[in-house]
Amino acid sequence: MTSSAGKLESATATKESETRQGSGSCPAHSRIQARTKKLRQQRCEKVYKIMFKPAVTEFIFTFFHLLLGIMVGAGPNLTGTGPFSLTAAALATGLNLYAFISTTFDISGGHLNPIISYGVFLVGGIALDQTVIYIVVQLLAGTAAAGVAKALINDTELPDHWALIKFNDKLQNETQAIFTEALLCCALLLVAYLTIVETHGKNPFGPLLIGVFVAACIYTAGPLSGAGINPARCFGPVVVFGGWSTVWIYVVGPFAGTTVAAIIYRLFLSKKRVPNPKLSALRHIWKYREGPPEVVIEFETTV
Repeated sequence: MTSSAGKLESATATKESETRQGSGSCPAHSRIQARTKKLRQQRCEKVYKIMFKPAVTEFIFTFFHLLLGIMVGAGPNLTGTGPFSLTAAALATGLNLYAFISTTFDISGGHLNPIISYGVFLVGGIALDQTVIYIVVQLLAGTAAAGVAKALINDTELPDHWALIKFNDKLQNETQAIFTEALLCCALLLVAYLTIVETHGKNPFGPLLIGVFVAACIYTAGPLSGAGINPARCFGPVVVFGGWSTVWIYVVGPFAGTTVAAIIYRLFLSKKRVPNPKLSALRHIWKYREGPPEVVIEFETTV
């Protein structure tokens, strides 16, 4: 009896094995497997193209942009606040920003700055998850740039915390420095909105105008608030050199100014076509931008 039961179980197992093998060789099953493999490959390619490649690009070029910006302040003639130091800092930052935005625009959008990523997110240019990734890699790039600058420069003859962005306490207090940074960043975002976002990157002079404006900000507000403009430029050196007491000024001011710029752009300056209204964090105020419906007046004619 036991032998018969064992034979029956063995036959059942053999039949199930043959059934599985048959289903594996079924054309429909093969097509499903091929389709699944293709979808998985397409998903990986999409993640690489939309997330990984742009994030790596942002890290690399933000690193070089901020490294040049930090190192320009360490030269023997650049330790003061005279015209030469401001001119060198403004030109070095503005020119490399122009070059790097032009280089990376088709890959990552050429943000290179947390407030640019935040501002583009507010008007629907990129999704929230991509915004977070961009800001994180930009802050990491700023930290890496400050570390490399410290390793490359013998700073024994330079003042302590020489790489930090600091406001001039003889000309401004903390409140004035915050408002200065907010105004600069508000104007910067408006320039970016109208020259790049509004035209969907089709304006060839967009990167140049942004570089010129950043240079003008440094030349004008450098002796006052320090013209940080870029939170990653302020965050990285603080991590490496210390001096956390004033870093909040260069976070609160820029992000507040960016928020105001996004609202102004949405309400008064933008056209009805935006990158992606569904992604916009300010989409709830978009209805105020639509305006009243168009009225068509027809005149009756009498014969």
